[in-house]
Amino acid sequence: MSALFLFSAPAAAQEEDLPPPKVQTIMAWNMSPKTGTMQVSNTDLTIAGLSLERFNQGYPGKNKSRGQNNPEHAQFGFRMTSNFDIYVMPSVEPATKAFVAYDGNTYTLPLRYHDTVHIGSGASGLYQQQYSTTNTTFDLLNGDAFSGVLGLVGSAYVYIDSAGDIYTFNPSVDAGGTIGGGIYSQRVDNILFADGRIQKFYYDANKNLKLVTDSTGYAILFDIGSNGYVADACAIDLARTYVDASSTCDLRPRKVTYQYDGTPQLSSFTDALGRVTSYTYSGIENPGDLTCVKPPSYSVCQASLGTDSSDIPIETLADGSVWKIAAPEDASWRNYDWDFPNWTDLDSAQVTDPSGPSGKTTTISYSNSSPLTITDPYNRTTTYKWAGGKSAEPSPNNPSQDGTMLTEVDYPEGNKYLATYSAANFNAIATETVRAKPGSGLADRVVTFTYGTAGSSGVTTQNLAKPLSRTDPKGNVTNWTYAAWGGMLTEMKPAPTAGAARPLKVYTYVQKAAYVLNSGGALVSTGQSIWMPDTMTECQTAAGSSPTPVCDTSAPQRVTSYEYGADGTVDNLLLRGTAVTAYVGSTLTTLRTCYGYDAYSRKISTTTPGAARTTCQ
Repeated sequence: MSALFLFSAPAAAQEEDLPPPKVQTIMAWNMSPKTGTMQVSNTDLTIAGLSLERFNQGYPGKNKSRGQNNPEHAQFGFRMTSNFDIYVMPSVEPATKAFVAYDGNTYTLPLRYHDTVHIGSGASGLYQQQYSTTNTTFDLLNGDAFSGVLGLVGSAYVYIDSAGDIYTFNPSVDAGGTIGGGIYSQRVDNILFADGRIQKFYYDANKNLKLVTDSTGYAILFDIGSNGYVADACAIDLARTYVDASSTCDLRPRKVTYQYDGTPQLSSFTDALGRVTSYTYSGIENPGDLTCVKPPSYSVCQASLGTDSSDIPIETLADGSVWKIAAPEDASWRNYDWDFPNWTDLDSAQVTDPSGPSGKTTTISYSNSSPLTITDPYNRTTTYKWAGGKSAEPSPNNPSQDGTMLTEVDYPEGNKYLATYSAANFNAIATETVRAKPGSGLADRVVTFTYGTAGSSGVTTQNLAKPLSRTDPKGNVTNWTYAAWGGMLTEMKPAPTAGAARPLKVYTYVQKAAYVLNSGGALVSTGQSIWMPDTMTECQTAAGSSPTPVCDTSAPQRVTSYEYGADGTVDNLLLRGTAVTAYVGSTLTTLRTCYGYDAYSRKISTTTPGAARTTCQ
């Protein structure tokens, strides 16, 4: 089925919290066969590198309390939130939980908490903390948890992801009320990115997100309506406008406005250009499922969700095509239970594609949210195997083929894709193998990656998951080196022949800080230094010098320099120009390209490269 898509959305499982699915299966117009709901998303605002990305959570079925689905209070009404919805949600196990060990004896476990880090539409693996511990790193409860590190520093949760970005959470801002034993969920306070950039999150007295600032000099500001949800959102250039958590969007030009029904669910939004998109909901439950999306200028739904006479979910697109989803086993297919660690939930869905063969369907079976098999209209089956979702605790009913890491794909003709991952490197890909179909006589095609070892010289949390080498099926090797903060320093491609010079790129960086307005109207430095690209040199190594990543000074070189605004000026971190310097014949020549921006930091002009320009304004 050509219109079916799979993508991984890191998540984890626990008994009270309800994380998003580990893997999304999407068909037609953003419809999930697993849930029978539409999954919509929209980028409402963008300014420089800061964006507000809004999406619906679309979790149907049982356990639909606010505390589990939103979790407690989504930003844009029931089931509608954004990439800034970042929090740690703990769940508690009973203090008297007992299990039978391999030696046949029964043991009682102490009170423990299972924690998941929710980051926008995805989530971390599952972690475990003892009730009374502080200032500690938590245990890993499943394979997906190796993609990050979670612990407590004082009373605040701190999470480090595979890029080395550090998320610090706010003990005073919970996301769903108290969990057993007085442990609270916590919303994010700040994110320190590996390159030095920092985002800060500010909340009002009711714990609603009011302001997100980025140390590049930009912000997203929210107005909160009387219903407690976002009424307006606006993008702010902090070099031109001073704002704090008490500011409002008011008459600001880069503003999106949101309207709600009585549920409240988001009924429409008006973008910065005055264009309106509307949403309609219905269903036997309250709040209902999203059933119609009508973008600007549409007189009919771009996609509508309903049921046929047999109560089978159908999605009708604006062109009149109709998709159907049926569950051949039982009605439990719509229950959002895939991320509970001790439930198997091996169900399936049958999807009728209007563009496919007449009367034919595609059947998808699942282990939790991870698709196990997809059988196309011609009865050809592809099988998938996943890893990462299984709890590390003994559990006979715990499924072993769900998670975010795709380990095997078995195709209808017998050919395969195989993958392994390095848990010591935040679950980075270790090997990829393409195996030809039986009887072909073809050897496996294998790609291997190597990484640094934690604690070794030059290896940091910020570069631990970055590959040092990649060897392709023909034995050709690409090598990389990195700075301590994670930025790439060199990339050395394979030599065309054994012992020959190797193509090389060498990168340098410069630290710069943005300038923003303070409350007195003066333009001042944020004081937060950010690593920015400075130069890129393209060259080659000396023949026979592999694997030393050093340019051969006797060979041709080309240097690209990156130029930014002057310190102390508005929007000084925007790229103003690139200057490429190389020999043209015997003459060293520099060609400069300049970029222009509007008042909203959008690039609006690019000059042709020219030797006459000595600077970019």
